[in-house]
Amino acid sequence: MVRGDIDLSVLVSKTEIDSIVGKLGARIAADYGPVVDAGDSLVLVPVLNGAIYFGVDLSRAIQLPLEIEPVKVESYKGDEAVDMNMALDLRRDVGPRDHLLVVEDIVDTGMTAAMLLDRFKKTEAASVRFCSLLDKPTRRISPVEVDYIGATVPDTFVVGYGLDYNGEYRNLPYVAKGVMS
Repeated sequence: MVRGDIDLSVLVSKTEIDSIVGKLGARIAADYGPVVDAGDSLVLVPVLNGAIYFGVDLSRAIQLPLEIEPVKVESYKGDEAVDMNMALDLRRDVGPRDHLLVVEDIVDTGMTAAMLLDRFKKTEAASVRFCSLLDKPTRRISPVEVDYIGATVPDTFVVGYGLDYNGEYRNLPYVAKGVMS
């Protein structure tokens, strides 16, 4: 698919995404099942806007009771980089029976992931882990531990399944290399 100045060659197909989400959901359910059975809460924390599709699909694939508490991090105003800040923070108090699972579309430089992990580890949460659909380790600036990774992608610009280019292409059902023409 080509539109104007961008060539949308498929990198991760819808079928592959569905498989990745299913496998991650099963792993997460197996890991958190014992604590949820003991009365603790699993709280998914999808990072808006990018992780909206992945977060919803992942929540359906985790066969456990869970809560969803989205957050939003801003690091750009238009196309200019600015200091990261929380545009939307958790709306609930976090206690010692809460297990936070941050859900992100992609870990690229690691800066957003590191900031969120640092912030949430300062809460009273029983645990804080990180799940990303995609990982781009060759671009890492901030070292960060990602507990659940769907797929590793090469150092190329990607769009689709929540990832955007100037606010567009999030709704593609697959991940594409956003090759500029």
